[in-house]
Amino acid sequence: MNAFALEARKCRRRKIWVMPLLILGFQLLWTLWTTGRMDGEDLRDGWAFVIIGTQMLNCLTMPVLASVTASRVWDMEHKGQTLKLLKTLTPSSGIFHGKLLYGYLWMFLCGFLQTLVIAAAGKLQGFYGPVPGGQLAYAFWVCSGVNLVIYLIYQILSMVYANQLIPLTAGLLGAFIGFLSNLFPKSLGLLIPWGYYSRLSSVAVSYDLEAVTAHYTFIPIPWADWIPAVILLVILYPAGRILLRKKEV
Repeated sequence: MNAFALEARKCRRRKIWVMPLLILGFQLLWTLWTTGRMDGEDLRDGWAFVIIGTQMLNCLTMPVLASVTASRVWDMEHKGQTLKLLKTLTPSSGIFHGKLLYGYLWMFLCGFLQTLVIAAAGKLQGFYGPVPGGQLAYAFWVCSGVNLVIYLIYQILSMVYANQLIPLTAGLLGAFIGFLSNLFPKSLGLLIPWGYYSRLSSVAVSYDLEAVTAHYTFIPIPWADWIPAVILLVILYPAGRILLRKKEV
């Protein structure tokens, strides 16, 4: 916890809150714009539509948020060459966990507020039926779990490379690949972590080509599809700790 508090003090003036705020603002505008034109059958599918739509949008926005946040957290150590000093004061594991928890906290808060936006938009626009608390809780679980995997990727990149253009570029590339992965077959899509936001969804989309319409329905939670994400998490977490411990300063 001391390492976390240290990170919070060091990052007070780095305005890390700006990027999460921009992401939330963009998602809020998207939600209001897409739901504002709904009527009839659209309102029946409203909850499922907004949830899967937000999850697909997360494929595009969350990798960028993760890369920017991780870069801001680690950039000061590279520019100030303070990692060596930190290692004399705090164990490598403490540094790793402190930065991971601080950066991930912003991702977690963004996902939590995003869930509240979905609930508020649904009530405001008059979606049919009560607020699907279980589905919203699972959507928040997906966002939080995948955020942890994605943030670990960019924490490691930001830690290893002093040139922060590398993780930032990787963030943009991940966003593009993640969003594009929604077009891939499921078996291939589960190999792309940036696309897990929508791949692990509990919403199914069916298309009526003749009527040129889409229908959104809730399906059983695909717990088995979490296996690749869990495996990646189990690999990334110890790998990041080892890399920091062996990093030359």
